[in-house]
Amino acid sequence: MLNGIAAVLPTMKEQKSGQVINVSSVAGHVWGPLCAVYSATKTAVRAISEAFRKEVKPYNIRSTILSPGAVASELKHGSSSEMASGAMQNFYANNEIPASSFARCVLFAISQPEDVDVNEIIFRPDPTGSLTSRLQGSLSGCLFFLQQSLKRVIGLLRAHAP
Repeated sequence: MLNGIAAVLPTMKEQKSGQVINVSSVAGHVWGPLCAVYSATKTAVRAISEAFRKEVKPYNIRSTILSPGAVASELKHGSSSEMASGAMQNFYANNEIPASSFARCVLFAISQPEDVDVNEIIFRPDPTGSLTSRLQGSLSGCLFFLQQSLKRVIGLLRAHAP
């Protein structure tokens, strides 16, 4: 993110226009178990972007933060923790939104007239979708987490049993 800003900022300042779009996440707004570091980095994206927006306003440069929910991407395969990976897979199975949703948000932000500055867009699955399937997905993610936690506790108890 910082390298990207550094690469485009001199040109944008010189031309006195431009727009930087930084990607955060819903996880930068709502924190949960197994994602503390990820949430912290996404919260940092928001903080840096907001300060940047104020710093470059005199140059007519816009800054937009996109904070998507579970977008169909390779992220769901990124955890090295079996417990976190399983919970992520379960969550994505019932909450994933297509990448085209992300593209539409970018298009919306960049297509606004000069007098409109879209600071942040938070987008998630449609809440009118199947609540039952989302609840099942959340419950299965919680159950998977509990199952993995219990396996660890049992393993620790066995290791320390006399």
